[in-house]
Amino acid sequence: MTLGNAHAEVGSLEERRRKAALAMQTPEQRARELAREKRRTAEREVERQKEREEGEREAAQKRREEEAQILKIAEERERKRGEEGRLKEKKRAEEKRSLLRRRELGIKPLRTFKSDLAEVSASSQMPSWVAAAPVHFALSTKRAGSKNRYIAEAGIAPGNSWSMWVIGIAVALVSLAAGAAYIYFGSGGGPTTVNDPSAPPAIISSEQTLSFDLTGKGPTEIRELLVREMITKPQKNGLTRSYFLTKATPTSTAEVLTAARWMRQAGLNPPGLLERSLGERLDYGSYVRVPNTSYLVLSTRAPQNAFSGMLQWEDTTLAEDIIPLISGTSIDAALLSDNFEDRVVPGLNIDSRILRDRAGAIRLMWSVLPAQGVIIIAKDETTLTELYRRIIVPAQ
Repeated sequence: MTLGNAHAEVGSLEERRRKAALAMQTPEQRARELAREKRRTAEREVERQKEREEGEREAAQKRREEEAQILKIAEERERKRGEEGRLKEKKRAEEKRSLLRRRELGIKPLRTFKSDLAEVSASSQMPSWVAAAPVHFALSTKRAGSKNRYIAEAGIAPGNSWSMWVIGIAVALVSLAAGAAYIYFGSGGGPTTVNDPSAPPAIISSEQTLSFDLTGKGPTEIRELLVREMITKPQKNGLTRSYFLTKATPTSTAEVLTAARWMRQAGLNPPGLLERSLGERLDYGSYVRVPNTSYLVLSTRAPQNAFSGMLQWEDTTLAEDIIPLISGTSIDAALLSDNFEDRVVPGLNIDSRILRDRAGAIRLMWSVLPAQGVIIIAKDETTLTELYRRIIVPAQ
């Protein structure tokens, strides 16, 4: 006989004995026994119910503790993020206050012979290669050795008479070439600025001037028009400048849009401080490269307020508003750096603010030139440098 069979036999025997004992009991005894059995069953059910409730309470308590822990972790992370955000915001505010203090103190960038010559060449419509010739000559002479340093910088020769003859002949040849080129280009032999007689005064010189009638056009239509005509469409070499007209009625005389009105009609969102600081004139144009890049030059009556307003615009929609207008394409904000940064433009010694993408490429830059009363907004340093080269004072 197996163990299982033995247990079954014992259980069967006990059951028979219990039934036999019940059969021997009186009806009253059997009733009492059944009542006791029911009470024991009820008590066992009560115990099981208590155990279930206790288990549920423990499970609920555990869930609450877990939720509290998760909430605590989330709050801690949010607090850290908030602190980091506040620190970043504080740092940005300090940087901008520092910029404003420097502007208020009148700290100006260094000026060089090269930048001064660039301004002179811009005012006289002289080609850049002609303007650069004396600079390259001076720099190459300077690099030749300390013996010729004074010749490069001040025209004083410490050497012998043979050196003086060589230097004198070289300077004379360069001067003659520059003079001949100036006469040639200034007398109509080369490209000249094309001005429509009805065009408003330009802020910068350009090779071509276009006008756009924006009557009845909304921001999206205006942006598409400008990208198509100024960036996508081939232009003449150099700069192509544009101005904008509108009519109150189809039969009324067209009027030139001011900078503030054009910005509103084009869907830009400059801060009020910046808008109030603007003059009437603006130049929106393109610089012929591969592909073309556009630029925006705004006149300002209050350069300090303009600078503060541009800093405010950085914190809102400057990148969103301007990048499509100067590059022809929009860019996901997630692909841009979080903050603008300071940069001194190489060769110009002027302060600028730049915004890079995550790959480190400059996507937008701007600079305020207080002496000229203008704001330059461009896509890159090459375009900004060309614009600065042409700006001496706002065109009369």
